[in-house]
Amino acid sequence: MAAKQGRTGCLVVLLVTILFGFLCYRMGPVYLAKVELEDEMARLISRAGSQHMTQRAVRNNVARVAQMYDFSIEPDSLKATKTKGFARASELKVRVTFFREVDLAVFQHRFSFNYKASTFIGGF
Repeated sequence: MAAKQGRTGCLVVLLVTILFGFLCYRMGPVYLAKVELEDEMARLISRAGSQHMTQRAVRNNVARVAQMYDFSIEPDSLKATKTKGFARASELKVRVTFFREVDLAVFQHRFSFNYKASTFIGGF
């Protein structure tokens, strides 16, 4: 009787380990791509402030970078605004929601992420 319980417990642990490994295999690349995308967008937005890019150019570049990392952008969620600041210092703010759908064998899951960043538009 005890040997049968030991086999059942071992089988359950094995199945849980296989399920966990499968989920890590399917979801891990999404989170790694998300981190890389956020790093790239931070660089892009910082560069946009120093190069005095227009809001349209910033939106186009963010959409291009998201597509490069296989993410889609939710409609009307990509916002790039410039604000006038104190003593002629302006600020560029970008807010976007991007997502990727992943097939998890039994169902599809939509990973959705919000990102916001801001930078000062510089000049001497």
